[in-house]
Amino acid sequence: MKLANLDGRATVITDAGAIDLERATGGALGPGVQDLYERWAGARYAVAGIDDRGATAYDAGKLRSPVPGPRQVFGIGLNYRAHAEESGQD
Repeated sequence: MKLANLDGRATVITDAGAIDLERATGGALGPGVQDLYERWAGARYAVAGIDDRGATAYDAGKLRSPVPGPRQVFGIGLNYRAHAEESGQD
């Protein structure tokens, strides 16, 4: 079971297909992926209780970033050889 963003909706992907979380929980979880992360403490129990009977086929081309609005982004600039050597990452 993998948490996914399928065309802007919070979804779980299983071997059987995609499960829309808002529909699977009867509206207990909303459709937004970012909202799910904001309420993760309670949402994880709802997600864990979902079975794949309602799974449907999905278009992998509609998968989007699983974290559409990250709070932090970290980057390491190793695009220059001298910088890579200087940081010991060469």
